[in-house]
Amino acid sequence: MVTHYHRAMHRTPLALLLAGALALTACSGDDTSGSATTTPATTSAATAGPTTAPVTTDVPPTVEPAALDLAGAAAAAQAAIDLGDGLGSCPWDMAEVLAVIAGVAPLVPELAEDVDNYGQVFRGGEADITYCEEYASSDATTGIDEVRVDVHPGTADLQTYLDEEFGADAGADVSTEVYGGRLVAWCLEEDRCIAVWRGDGLMVALVTVSKDEGVAADAAVGLTVALPLVVDALAA
Repeated sequence: MVTHYHRAMHRTPLALLLAGALALTACSGDDTSGSATTTPATTSAATAGPTTAPVTTDVPPTVEPAALDLAGAAAAAQAAIDLGDGLGSCPWDMAEVLAVIAGVAPLVPELAEDVDNYGQVFRGGEADITYCEEYASSDATTGIDEVRVDVHPGTADLQTYLDEEFGADAGADVSTEVYGGRLVAWCLEEDRCIAVWRGDGLMVALVTVSKDEGVAADAAVGLTVALPLVVDALAA
């Protein structure tokens, strides 16, 4: 079953919040041939609300593109899409994904509980995806209570993907090079933000929904730490 969002979409002006926009510098995985330069986002997620772990918006070190099997991940994502309603479980472990995101973004604690790890598919458009999403029921008034991860096995046009999934326009409050690809992030609504990474034949997106105002940098750092888990699980 395909889920679509129908709330009115509008761009959130985050330019002032991200005046010191986070920057990523790719480095080797063994730390012998380079080092990562990280810049904290202007808005600190550490004060944004309840979390499942200490939170920082400092961007973690990245790895060389060769460390990620993008071709293998793309093939597995296409196989998942071909299964359609027969997909069953998520092709990656959403519990692990949520655990690493909780270290860099303000997730409500309940989001890590009762993870269903159910895989879904959208196909029939120009940007077919396999995706997994988790929701939390929480009394918190701040923090992220929904997380969704999309994977497209190809190089579909970004705007086409956004049109088919969210009826939204592309933006880039945060834009940087990471893992040999380009990562952009912005907010689709006041509470819903998205980060999209596009590499060699693979696109991965992370959507966050907050109890209060969303922060594009939270989606960006969340995708940065989740991307290797998603790619490695698909390519395994």
